[in-house]
Amino acid sequence: MNERVVLSAEGLVKRWPNGRVALQGASLSIHQNEVLAIVGANGCGKSTLLSILAGLESIDAGTMRFDGVSVRLPRQHGRLSTSDEQALCAYRTRVGLVFQNESLFPHFSVGVNCAIGPRYGAHRGGCLGAREAADRARAALARVGMQDFFAHRVTELSGGQQQRVAIARALANEPEVLLLDEPTSALDPQRTREIGALVRDLASARAMTLVVVTHDLQLTRDIADRVALIHEGRVEFVGKTAAFFSGRDASVARFLDAEQTNESTSRHPSTGEEICRSKPL
Repeated sequence: MNERVVLSAEGLVKRWPNGRVALQGASLSIHQNEVLAIVGANGCGKSTLLSILAGLESIDAGTMRFDGVSVRLPRQHGRLSTSDEQALCAYRTRVGLVFQNESLFPHFSVGVNCAIGPRYGAHRGGCLGAREAADRARAALARVGMQDFFAHRVTELSGGQQQRVAIARALANEPEVLLLDEPTSALDPQRTREIGALVRDLASARAMTLVVVTHDLQLTRDIADRVALIHEGRVEFVGKTAAFFSGRDASVARFLDAEQTNESTSRHPSTGEEICRSKPL
């Protein structure tokens, strides 16, 4: 693992308008070309942290740096200067985010969904021509095994296929850091294994830095170089994957015990088979 820090956050605080605190002093450093898994209980602030790292959410306090350069984020009820807004837009082209619910445009084809970023400025090289943007889209779709679906409508795809397209859309912009928010959470067990294998393939390529928010501890064990545990808006543990699963840290041990309990209660009481609460495909 490269020890060079590519993205760091220090003392992030985020309060929602209703007064609820999502993050309270969260700090994290992400190394170049590593795979960092972020875990924690529901509502602990994982997805909020990912949105902030993507430059899509305002903060109340804290700092963020990319390649050692400060990233100015909007403050609650504040606005950035024109130059800071331009710098933030440039930063967003270097960091890709795959949302938990795919967030694809249902009235567009798969190819158009993946070409929008390169065509209209989300690509690090700026706005590309229509043909070059389409070529980037096709190449990204090939990386996730969806090259034959370029002309299909999003509504014609299963949940697992839509998740692949969402990942391809982010890859088409050629980000330096790819953030994935619960890539397997809304899928049945078979599709979960397929997307898990895809994420493992992306991780093994080491072509970019991956940050994966997940509840899937097996996926975490398989792909992560390091694991960050968030509890009530704070990063309570960051360390190598083996150290995390050893459970020697008290906060990690509590989390793993709770997850084991949740896992046992999510199985059928008589057969022991997993109860699927995912959306239909």
